Amino acid sequence: MVNIITKETFSDFIKSNKVVVVKFFATWCGPCKMITPVLEQVSDELTDIPFGSVDIDQQGELAHQFNIHTVPTIMLFVNEKPVNSFVGFRHKQAIVEFVNSAK
Repeated sequence: MVNIITKETFSDFIKSNKVVVVKFFATWCGPCKMITPVLEQVSDELTDIPFGSVDIDQQGELAHQFNIHTVPTIMLFVNEKPVNSFVGFRHKQAIVEFVNSAK
């Protein structure tokens, strides 16, 4: 399951676990639409890691805070700090490896 994150819930979300994944996206973005079901599959498999989504058009402050200029940007947080990210579409196995790199 992928949680919808706002600036009001962001802090609690990244504190919810040692490792969390955040997708920065826009509703008009084609690659964002392509990666969403892949992230949902990964989220269903890696149930010990929370996944969240930030709509950059609705949550501009968060996008600015993390210097998001291109979507989708997938960011990995460890102990509340961003440690790695990638931009664009990736296949399921690449995302699993990306997330597992933080464990």
